[in-house]
Amino acid sequence: MIDPVREKLVPLGQVPDLPWVPRRRRKARLNASTVFRWTKSGCRGVLLESVRFGNTRCTSEAALTRFLAALAPASPPEAAHERNTNASNN
Repeated sequence: MIDPVREKLVPLGQVPDLPWVPRRRRKARLNASTVFRWTKSGCRGVLLESVRFGNTRCTSEAALTRFLAALAPASPPEAAHERNTNASNN
C-alpha cells in the first residue's frame, strides 16, 4: 500500500521518464498506457499499486520496486548456476 506521506508520488504518465526505467526494443521508451494497465489488470497476477490524487492516478518509485520484485523469478542464482552446470556435464 502506498503511503503518500512517506513515498514520493509519481503520475503514471511520468513513470516512463524515470531515469532508472530501461528502454525497450529499438530504444523505445516504456509506454504510459502499459503503466496504467499494470495498475488495472496487472501483469502475471501482480498489480502495480496506485492512488488517485485529485484527477491524477499516481504510483511511487517504491511501489514500482515492489511490483518488479514480485514479478522477478523466485529461484536463487545458485539454482540457475547448478542447472547450467548439470546441462553441460551431459
